[in-house]
Amino acid sequence: MSKFHKQNHTFRTIDLFGLVALVGVTGTVFGAILAQALQDDRPQRARFMAEALGKQLYSQHVRANLPRPENQRGPASAQIPAPTPLTSGRIGSDPWGRPFHYLVRTSIEKGSAGKIFVWSDGPNGESDTPLSVFEASQAHLFVPYGDDVGSVEEIPEKN
Repeated sequence: MSKFHKQNHTFRTIDLFGLVALVGVTGTVFGAILAQALQDDRPQRARFMAEALGKQLYSQHVRANLPRPENQRGPASAQIPAPTPLTSGRIGSDPWGRPFHYLVRTSIEKGSAGKIFVWSDGPNGESDTPLSVFEASQAHLFVPYGDDVGSVEEIPEKN
């Protein structure tokens, strides 16, 4: 074999450092991608979905309580009677595939607002929040118990 065809196959220290750096960078990138994929964002999505459903129920409540002019003719679309506002039940579907619960509490006290509660039973599918939480009139903030996730919308007082 000639000297021209003979190749030098040595592995130097600089090659080792380059290989370690390449493996480290590749591992970090794949680790970050895997960690992002494994992170469960369903509780956050459930909270956003509960807020959106609460706003929809609120707009239905407002629409159902709008004053209707008796002797004035309005647009044709206004002649359609507003639906009766929902007071409690199940609506939509949470990220775990189960329905959201909702409860509309209107206040009978002068100067206080009613509330629309929307919540999910969370990952375990069991309701951890007792109904007494919704009946407490001094509750300004809805904090579900256990792994339940939810939101509250305030209904302003009619003037």
